[in-house]
Amino acid sequence: MNFLDESGLKKLWTKIKASIGTAIVNNSDYRNEIDTSGYVSIPFVANHQIVNMDITRSINVYNWFQKASKGGILEVVFAGAQGASTYCSNNGNSYMYKMQLSSHGPLINKIEYLTTTYDTYTRLIKTDDNKLVVAEFVQNK
Repeated sequence: MNFLDESGLKKLWTKIKASIGTAIVNNSDYRNEIDTSGYVSIPFVANHQIVNMDITRSINVYNWFQKASKGGILEVVFAGAQGASTYCSNNGNSYMYKMQLSSHGPLINKIEYLTTTYDTYTRLIKTDDNKLVVAEFVQNK
């Protein structure tokens, strides 16, 4: 790849767009991009990205997670979908973690998926190359 060829310029433009602002993607736009588990694969567009769930289909955010930098934020909101699950997994290994209360106090535990429905809002933060932490999970009343 030469920096000034078309491929190099496209990669540079993608990096510039990813570093500026917030991107919003609809999961319906990627309904044909299915991972090995049958979930809609959400791509990386920006380090701060909102996934607008407009169809009822579980999503896997691993592709976003893999390319996001430390501190990247992914938000999942619903607009028309009833519910689904959010995964961050690859080859059977989950990278999603959630705070849970134990007898020893709060602990961060690995979870396989997060059940999300039309009345929930989720904020996920990439804390390092192996953890996508559920920072906020709100159920609207």
